[in-house]
Amino acid sequence: MFVNKPNLSFDNCGKKATETVSLTAEQATGEDKIELDFTQFQNVRVISIFVDDNQAGGDVTNVSKIIVNGHPVHTTNMSELKKC
Repeated sequence: MFVNKPNLSFDNCGKKATETVSLTAEQATGEDKIELDFTQFQNVRVISIFVDDNQAGGDVTNVSKIIVNGHPVHTTNMSELKKC
């Protein structure tokens, strides 16, 4: 996954990704969630997903659905944040 790289293409996706995920069979079928490091996904405008390899090593990648859960920044009330 690449964050805020709007001009990403197959030619330059070899660069360091924001997050690299190897899915289990349960994650690939949607039975299990994938938890990401939230610190890498702050102030996201564009997210690009590059599939490097398939589950069974097949030639075709079939993505039927991607669900992204998160909280938009505009709902965060900065005055309610407390110092540590």
